[in-house]
Amino acid sequence: MLEYKTGVYLCKELNNGCRSSSTALGCEESGRFGPGQAARHLHPIHRGAPKCRSSRGKLPSLGCWRRLEFERGSNSALVPQIREACVKWGFFQVINHGVLHFLVDEMQSVAREFHALPNEEKMRYFSTDTESRMRYETSFNVTQDKVFSWRDYLHHSCLPLAEMQDLWPDKPASYRYKYLLYSTRVRNLAKFLLELISESLDLPKDYINKAFNGCSRVMVLNFYPACPEPDLVLGIAPHSDPGSITLLLQDHVEGLQVMHDDEWYSVKPIPYSFVVNLGDQTQILSNDKYKSPEHRAVVNSSEDQMSIPGNGESLVCPASKLVEGSPSLCFIRII
Repeated sequence: MLEYKTGVYLCKELNNGCRSSSTALGCEESGRFGPGQAARHLHPIHRGAPKCRSSRGKLPSLGCWRRLEFERGSNSALVPQIREACVKWGFFQVINHGVLHFLVDEMQSVAREFHALPNEEKMRYFSTDTESRMRYETSFNVTQDKVFSWRDYLHHSCLPLAEMQDLWPDKPASYRYKYLLYSTRVRNLAKFLLELISESLDLPKDYINKAFNGCSRVMVLNFYPACPEPDLVLGIAPHSDPGSITLLLQDHVEGLQVMHDDEWYSVKPIPYSFVVNLGDQTQILSNDKYKSPEHRAVVNSSEDQMSIPGNGESLVCPASKLVEGSPSLCFIRII
């Protein structure tokens, strides 16, 4: 039977075998992981893992103010900053981006409301189908993952709107309306950033947006419960993102880490900023000039944390202009 308490799944004796046990059993009953408890959440890679440094003064931060209704003519100054950030890190933060503060506040608020709903309500969306366009889960694939993430998440597609809106959660009651307003602004920001990335590769301004025209877009509401022994688990294991770019909205709790020069750097949250990272498909399109960086999420023992990433995927191949004169074609056409 699948049980659920305080934010992470407890799978007990399913099909005559213990599938997993997790936070509530370790946290609520003993305050520590007992024998066999949370075994599927323990990350041996934590022992001897690279030391983490703060990203303060390191992670590029771009102030790219642009009213989404019209051009400000600031692109020429931003393009070299984007190029440097993409070459050196594949990660950067954007501030003064035009997504209104009240929309950010309302999106974070309604996301917390969702995760605070009764378990029965959230379990309406539970699915082990990794291809589902709407699912509530803990790890990516609980039927196959050897190690579970210390998180819950709601994952749903954004486009096409006509098909997807009725599939979005109907509780909290304001979710669909607030998410529609927020996602429209974030989608516009993503298009603008992809224009800058195109120009930074000396491609036509609309090249990447055209390459991803009609792509699927997804949004994820990540919730990471506080953990009694955070050094033994990960909110999300090291990975790179599969799509074009990801725009991540952090709350005030520090947990995102980026791998750079074989060291982990912690990303300091900046209020109302977005963390932007390149995905695998942008690395492919750039013919390996830009990298899709590895990153992870860690948790702590005192405070829950939340993040809201959004990204898109499509069928891509290296831009022909970036292959000409190159010693090799690094990728073939890949989805």
